[in-house]
Formats: sequence, structure tokens, C-alpha cells
Amino acid sequence: MTGQPQSLDWASIAGFCPVGGGVVLLVTAASLPSLWRMMRADGLRTE
Repeated sequence: MTGQPQSLDWASIAGFCPVGGGVVLLVTAASLPSLWRMMRADGLRTE
């Protein structure tokens, strides 16, 4: 919009990638116990 050339801050991008991956792993690890509980035979429900 201003006619200036675009530039990327690769240091910030390189810093946020591991943080994002860590968040994905943390959420996955936090949801595994409830997933395992729901997948047991007594956790499965039929209608």
C-alpha cells in the first residue's frame, strides 16, 4: 500500500514455528486420556 518493498522477519517466523508445534503437541497430549477413556468398550455407547 505504501510502495515499500515487503520483507519477512525470518527470525520471528523461526521462533513461532516451534512454539506452534509445541502447542499442537501439548493439546494432543492433554486430550489423549479422555480419548482413551471414550474408546474403551464401556465408553462406547449405542443408541
